[in-house]
Amino acid sequence: MSETTDGRRGPWRWIRLGLIVVVIGLIVVGIYSATSMFWAVQGVRDDVDAAAEAVKTGKIDQAAAAVTELAASSTELAGVTSSGTWALASRLPGVGPSVSGLNVLATSVADVSAAAEPVLAAISSARTTTERIAALGGVGPDLEELATSLDSAAASVDSLDPAELQFGLGEQATDLQKALPEAQRLVAAGANAAQILPGLLGMDGRRTWMVLLQNPAEARGSGGLFSGYALVEVAEGRPTILKAETRKENLDDVPLPYQDVVSPDSATLWGQWLGEWASFNLSGDFPEVAKLASAGMAARGTPVDGVVALDAYVVQALLGGTGKVEHRDVTIDTTNAGEFFTRDLYAQYPDFDSVEAKDELALGLVYATIDALLKRPLDYPTLLETLPPVVETGHLRAWSPDPAEEEWLTSVGLGGDIASLDPSTMVVAFNNAVGGKLDAYVTPSVTLYRGLCRVADTSSGEFQRSAVTVTLQNDAPSGLPPYVDVRLDDPTAPRGSTRTLVHVYGPKDALIEDVYSDGELGDLVAGPEAGRPVWGSQAEILQGRSSSLTYLFDEPIVPTPDPAVSVPGTAIPADVSVVEVNSTTTCPDDLPDPAQLEGELRAM
Repeated sequence: MSETTDGRRGPWRWIRLGLIVVVIGLIVVGIYSATSMFWAVQGVRDDVDAAAEAVKTGKIDQAAAAVTELAASSTELAGVTSSGTWALASRLPGVGPSVSGLNVLATSVADVSAAAEPVLAAISSARTTTERIAALGGVGPDLEELATSLDSAAASVDSLDPAELQFGLGEQATDLQKALPEAQRLVAAGANAAQILPGLLGMDGRRTWMVLLQNPAEARGSGGLFSGYALVEVAEGRPTILKAETRKENLDDVPLPYQDVVSPDSATLWGQWLGEWASFNLSGDFPEVAKLASAGMAARGTPVDGVVALDAYVVQALLGGTGKVEHRDVTIDTTNAGEFFTRDLYAQYPDFDSVEAKDELALGLVYATIDALLKRPLDYPTLLETLPPVVETGHLRAWSPDPAEEEWLTSVGLGGDIASLDPSTMVVAFNNAVGGKLDAYVTPSVTLYRGLCRVADTSSGEFQRSAVTVTLQNDAPSGLPPYVDVRLDDPTAPRGSTRTLVHVYGPKDALIEDVYSDGELGDLVAGPEAGRPVWGSQAEILQGRSSSLTYLFDEPIVPTPDPAVSVPGTAIPADVSVVEVNSTTTCPDDLPDPAQLEGELRAM
């Protein structure tokens, strides 16, 4: 009996032993996989971080080398995790999803980095800015291949559940799920730029740009008083400054033919002031301003192919990439240019015998900056820090008559096109009404109170009543030269005071109810422009005091973007806030008196 029993148990003993060996083997494989996984992921992640940092800081040479390193390490990891050993480990409970997930991550990174290599190699081989733009224009097929790789990688990585991944892989998967859409956006932007930038820089034929110098110390709707300009010709990506002139000396003698250029709405809103070079840029809609400048130059027999507007703060940002420049013993750099152009130019040189002398000094420094920008090696990491903020705040604008180029300029934030904004976004623009330069000392603040009450009985949809308050604080010091705080509108006005025209571009289809000025009913001028209602009033601000305007209006109830108010191009950045009231209470039949409204808004 015992022999029979032992004989029957014999085979099962070996089977059990075999199973034990297999289990031990799987455990060993799992431990090996987990340990290898940790170090492999860490190595590839270090390469990812190095490549991302180099791209982010604009160090193109380092970025190209880092991406090549990343392609090698991630490809190696993708190959290892495709082996039979790793395939076996992917079936283990617990560790299995992490093993297979690592292969997905490694393969995705390998494919994207390999596709990025030829793009970065082409750009890094160029030495100058224009050469790099030319190189970008030549890698269109490579950018398309990179976009395809990014789409595939994003789909693969999105299929992973980070919660199932161990050994730090869950965090890596989450990071990639966030990073890949941003990379897709950047590559799409690069592909668009590759199509447009070569033409803008004369690589498809000679182009001449008019560069407007605006002075925000005397506010205008497009940013500031137009005081000088440069004509810059670009051919095959090589720029040449043809001339740099002041406005007073060279343009004021020939008026602008505004009636045949701007829209009927703009012509009605601004009238004959559009015919004067000193005031043609009253509008807050930059395409209208640029079309006027282009037409004005054509009327003088000097046609241009596009218009760029910049001010002192753009110059200051550009100097971050070029280094300091000097003209007539004056040196400016990325720390002092804005202050010099808007304040020190007047305070430190009160004895200049004419306005033209000041303009010539300013224009000479701008010329030196443009010349340095075109000819010197640029510090790209610093430019990436200094330039985006001045674009976002409306200090740099550009316009092209070509619809495709204009669409691209608008998409990158340079267009200044009000019609392209979200219908509920508002724009506040300022125009100096006295001829002085005190706007360098005036701080604007804007508060939007959205949805104070619901408007009853409207035939065109649901409306709510809202209000926007614009406050201007005048902190001008005493002792400024007369040229700065002059009051051409009223020579008897107190020294240090100023007067500002405030124009609010309301939400699309909004209706103005009334305007209040410092607690009293104010004067109101209204008319459409760029598909928006425009409401204008004026504020007089004494030295050391503030003045406020409140516009009460009815607007369609629609989702609101953030921010809902834009205040571009001011010498001192505006403090903007939005108070979402969203009341469902029906508005009373009568409008509130000024004191009542002011008190209610202050209490919010």
